Amino acid sequence: MVTAQETLALSIGRDEDGRSSLPDVLDAERSAATSQASLAQALQQNGDGSVVLNVAIGSGYNVDRRDQANFL
Repeated sequence: MVTAQETLALSIGRDEDGRSSLPDVLDAERSAATSQASLAQALQQNGDGSVVLNVAIGSGYNVDRRDQANFL
């Protein structure tokens, strides 16, 4: 994600200098947004996995079997 944000900043700077076009900046923005969405999804999956793990080791949180499928 850092690389996508750096690319976006570079594209914006180049656009301001007249060395880049608007489509290049838009592509960089799209790439940065996609990277952020992927990171958010990975963090959510990590959190879901932590819940399932804690349930599996008997942390005391009671989850129905039907609900566990929502965590995976």
